[in-house]
Amino acid sequence: MNELVSIIVPVFNVEMYLPECIESIINQTYKNIEIILVDDGSRDKSGEICDLYSKEDTRIKVIHKKNTGVADSRNVGLKCAEGEYLFFVDSDDMLRSHTIELMLKILYEYNADMVCAEWTYLNGNNASYDDVISDVLVMNTQQAMRYYAQKEWHPWNKLIKKQIHENIEFPNYKIHEDEAIRFKILSKCNKIVKLDAKTYCYRKREGSITASSSENVDRMDMFYSRMDSLQWLERNYHDIAVLFLNKVCEDALYNLGLLVKVKRNPQITNKINEIIAFANKYYLKIMFNRYCKVSYKLRFTLVKLSNWKKTDCLYVRFYRLIGR
Repeated sequence: MNELVSIIVPVFNVEMYLPECIESIINQTYKNIEIILVDDGSRDKSGEICDLYSKEDTRIKVIHKKNTGVADSRNVGLKCAEGEYLFFVDSDDMLRSHTIELMLKILYEYNADMVCAEWTYLNGNNASYDDVISDVLVMNTQQAMRYYAQKEWHPWNKLIKKQIHENIEFPNYKIHEDEAIRFKILSKCNKIVKLDAKTYCYRKREGSITASSSENVDRMDMFYSRMDSLQWLERNYHDIAVLFLNKVCEDALYNLGLLVKVKRNPQITNKINEIIAFANKYYLKIMFNRYCKVSYKLRFTLVKLSNWKKTDCLYVRFYRLIGR
């Protein structure tokens, strides 16, 4: 067990947290790693920090580029990766010291194509680690696709064979770009292992792309990503598409709730119209889908009945009434 593992870290304006992140990777108990730091045109000292660490550790590669977003940064890292296995880390997060060793050991033990683990929130310098494995879920392709059609998906905290990611790039969305390729990745895996060990620390902070986007209309990227997945599933795995439709409904309604709270302008109106178009196209499928929540069915019925030319339409009044 001495194969090279490529750890890809997209970096953008995280000078306060980047040293902790890099050191948590450098100090992995599994030493045969390459660390690819992709500086996405940072305006703070993040790029300089990357360069300093690369001088101290020859396993670190630094790529400086213009700011084109986290998706492109991951794609650039993929093209440079020389390892047989891939692992993504966000530049403000941290790893447990034996994360790579543990997950690589499980990958070998079960002859898997991908190993996924759990994560915990990192608040300040404190994290609740529970990296003892008490449950292992082994899934084939169909089982994994059904499982993750009902779960959240992130690019990080997954150890994956590099060949699985070949010819699969992250689409250029601002956030949740990984949502669009989850099923493409899973479809190429014959065996996936899911651990309950919390080996990754996720830092939720103000100013991050995901955190800031969750409170404005940019969160439509999540809807777009899930729509990409839904349409791909409809062409390739119809039974999984039926199951996944509930997740797309969830995000469409969440975004609609954000949009009706802000003042109308052409951009907002266009985004509302995109969700209405989704409701019109999928209305009957939603109504007859046993996996879609009843509350979602009721809300999409209100979307259909509302006169959206009026800013105070039926759906808006309903949304205000329930206070959500």
